[in-house]
Amino acid sequence: MKNILLQINKGKVDKGNKVISFINLINFINHFNLITHFNLINISTSQLKQKTMFTTRLANENDFYKIYSLYKKVASEKIGIARSSEEITENYIHAFMKNASGTGIELVVENPSNANRIIAEIHCYKLTPKVFSHLLSELTIVVDQDFHGKGLGKMIFKNLLDTITETRPDILRVELVAQESNGKAIALYKKVGFNIEGRFEKRIRTSGNNFEADLPMAWINPNFIG
Repeated sequence: MKNILLQINKGKVDKGNKVISFINLINFINHFNLITHFNLINISTSQLKQKTMFTTRLANENDFYKIYSLYKKVASEKIGIARSSEEITENYIHAFMKNASGTGIELVVENPSNANRIIAEIHCYKLTPKVFSHLLSELTIVVDQDFHGKGLGKMIFKNLLDTITETRPDILRVELVAQESNGKAIALYKKVGFNIEGRFEKRIRTSGNNFEADLPMAWINPNFIG
């Protein structure tokens, strides 16, 4: 190795009757570094596109029927939400949108390929009694099954909690209830900062006389002022 390095310093390397000039070696190294540099740029650009593919925004009244369609679709899936498709009515959608716009927060994610389609939604709002004025409850999140596995649930959840942290110092707690068998959802809730606070035995009727527990969970706002 020492002999090869000495010969490189002199300007060439002899190896089995083949001569590799020092200049060619340098050119090769520069070429390799250039290719690596562009590959890294391509990887970074690809990652950036993936991260910025979906954006979250506040819901508005023009989203009504898009949210209604999303809830209808998710409610008809095997693992969707507590309500059945028949229980997803226009009155139900109107009620939670009104409550969220009045005292809470509602966020949506549009399909990047079709602005007329909403693929994720989350909302929560204050309960009526004044003793609960420091908390947001009735939290519900839905994600179109066609877009599962893309990090949408975690993204919209984090955006909701970030919004509360930055703009809602009046809120101390955010509450939700999770069906015990929905391990994937519970894992997500824990990942974004929710803690299990108890157990409601036999609260969910699954079929016939079969029942399942609900788990109350909560997140605490670190910027609460009151």
